[in-house]
Amino acid sequence: VMKKVLRFTAMTALLFTTSWTMANEPLSVLVSTDASKGLVIKWDASFKMTTVKIFDSSNNVIFSDNIVKKENKALKFNLEKLEIGIYTLKIESFNKVTEYGVRINRNDIEILEKKEISKPIFIHKDKKLVLNFLNADGAPVYLKVYDSENRILFKETLTGNTIGKVINFESAFEDSYTVMLIDENTTYSELVVIK
Repeated sequence: VMKKVLRFTAMTALLFTTSWTMANEPLSVLVSTDASKGLVIKWDASFKMTTVKIFDSSNNVIFSDNIVKKENKALKFNLEKLEIGIYTLKIESFNKVTEYGVRINRNDIEILEKKEISKPIFIHKDKKLVLNFLNADGAPVYLKVYDSENRILFKETLTGNTIGKVINFESAFEDSYTVMLIDENTTYSELVVIK
């Protein structure tokens, strides 16, 4: 009897902690509590979302919405018409991409995993480009600068969990330059135009 009481107390504490944590998250994805196969995305005013996409198991986009200017703070998806299988829900903001694995079963759905991928932040200031990147895994990141004729002008390998770099274009010729940051998953680019 004592073990059951301790187990119940531990489960209640875990449920309370999870609910409290999710309530303080700027973004949460929940399985709908009604009888439908539904997902609910909720966010608060601090979370600046840009796009929501759902991909099937072949990586085809089956839903896409740009929600930058939407006033409501929740979206509900009815997934009853989708085939049984695994899907990906991708939510993109200005500084990260959050991906959720979603399994649709015969009678319900479940969230399998959550993966967050940081995106670099590029800030143009005078004739300088300031780059900040949260490199959570600390793996090498490659920085390259190309001119408009696709010639490589600069390259560097950066390491560390937080990467900050200022690229100075003050003595550069009038041209368009592409700054690329390449990590193991993605290539990010930013255009710099010097007039």
